[in-house]
Amino acid sequence: MSHPRSDMRSRVRAALAASSDLPGVTIYRSWAHSIGRTQTPAIGVATPGERVRGSTGDSVDRDTALVVQYAATGGEDLDDHLDDISAVIEPLVLAALAGSDLFEITATDIEISGEGEVLTGRLSLTFSATRYTREGVA
Repeated sequence: MSHPRSDMRSRVRAALAASSDLPGVTIYRSWAHSIGRTQTPAIGVATPGERVRGSTGDSVDRDTALVVQYAATGGEDLDDHLDDISAVIEPLVLAALAGSDLFEITATDIEISGEGEVLTGRLSLTFSATRYTREGVA
């Protein structure tokens, strides 16, 4: 049996890979390696952290942060492209997280670098997915 965070990442990657609105996008398991300009557009899916809080009795709330990062190159309209891609990714991820007890998007960040001849942009969408478990059970 796989870990719930692993299942969550797999569901999100599968939803993104199945989308006809993301043609030509390479989907990585995470950003464990550097993504160069020639490797874009690319998406990485990661769960960098989980907050655990006592709830009632022997129950705990597990709030998992799930981050989807999208990297692309472009021209002057790169920020508009990143906004458009954000509108594609967000509902796909929310639908994939529907198995969690609570889920929401908590942040969207865009970073654009003007180094070199081509602009490089990175979109980062952070989601929170909460599940309730017994203490000591992942």
